[in-house]
Amino acid sequence: MWQSAPAEPEVGDIITDLDKNTTVPHRIIAIDDTDTGRQFTTQDDTNDAADTDAVTAAQLVGVYQRLIPKLSDFVLFLQEPVGMLLFIGMPVLAFIGYDLLHCQRYARQQ
Repeated sequence: MWQSAPAEPEVGDIITDLDKNTTVPHRIIAIDDTDTGRQFTTQDDTNDAADTDAVTAAQLVGVYQRLIPKLSDFVLFLQEPVGMLLFIGMPVLAFIGYDLLHCQRYARQQ
């Protein structure tokens, strides 16, 4: 769940910012109050180095509030061939099978 325009994000929070019309989630590792406003130094959880560009308060879209356990694992599974087969191929095959049975029943009634 995301909350728009958070009042006080803290170090360790995961924020989403707008970068070239794309939302980017990263973790806050430092907060700096500058003359131009508050800036957040962020880092992707998969990298060891901080991001080169700081996120300004104006770029901030939201702060991550909750986690749905194992949802990301499920999404990654859907991108694998077996996941695609189960969740795309099987329903398509079921639909084709149903349509063939329906056509056969209709032909028998004629």
